Amino acid sequence: FFTRKVAGIVDAPALDPHTAGQRLREHGIPVSDLAALQKLDKAARAVIVLQDPFTTFYEPKILVAACLLLRKLGYEPHVLPYFENGKPLHIKGFLRVFDKLVRKNSALLRQVGALGFPLVGIEPAVVLTYRDEYPKALEQGAGFRVALLQEWLAEQALPKRDAPAGASHKLMSHCTEQALVTRAPALWAAVFSQLGLPLELVKAGCCGMCGVYGHEERHVRESLGLFEQSWKRKIDPAQDRQRVLVTGHSCRTQVERGLGFTPLHPVEALLAALEA
Repeated sequence: FFTRKVAGIVDAPALDPHTAGQRLREHGIPVSDLAALQKLDKAARAVIVLQDPFTTFYEPKILVAACLLLRKLGYEPHVLPYFENGKPLHIKGFLRVFDKLVRKNSALLRQVGALGFPLVGIEPAVVLTYRDEYPKALEQGAGFRVALLQEWLAEQALPKRDAPAGASHKLMSHCTEQALVTRAPALWAAVFSQLGLPLELVKAGCCGMCGVYGHEERHVRESLGLFEQSWKRKIDPAQDRQRVLVTGHSCRTQVERGLGFTPLHPVEALLAALEA
């Protein structure tokens, strides 16, 4: 009621009461700052996982699943302490504040990147901010690189596995991810293939959520209209609840609003297969 009346926001996702910090501690996954990372053995198979507001505050189970997947594959995940990425500031046009934040974050990420461990992120809209908006704000190269998780995984020698009987998934990707990294869906397919899992790539346009746009009361009709024209036609709720995988938080939120269930993230499907 408050968000609708005061901010004009509807269907806002709920914060997860079981926080990311709690979940990470339960699994012994370290949150490591720069000082802690500097103490790591250079030969460690460490992977630095950047947080984002969506998987940290709304879907921390996905953050944990990504870390557990890395651990299952023989790597040592270290989660960097949370900091504001600035994506909402850029979207809403607060460019001076965004530029200041970019300079602060970039200074940290250059130091972390200089340690030689890979930097990866989960939420595509946030990860790609570091590669698109950050260099533009800096008017030069960022001096560090954050990879989409599937980009980095596809470069690794993953253990070969036989396909489990009956296992089959279909992937629907965030539109920003598809636009800026055209191979992003195919890279997920390559990772699934290495681990013995079939993956169908579903071509679809924008889900209509577009970050906060689809939650703004004045845009709800247009948002759901876009969803019905594309994504809704590609998903069968009766058969796809456990099959369809979705990379973007806003897209998962839109599916939940439009079809009544929240799709899995690819890391959840991969982790479940490895644990089985």
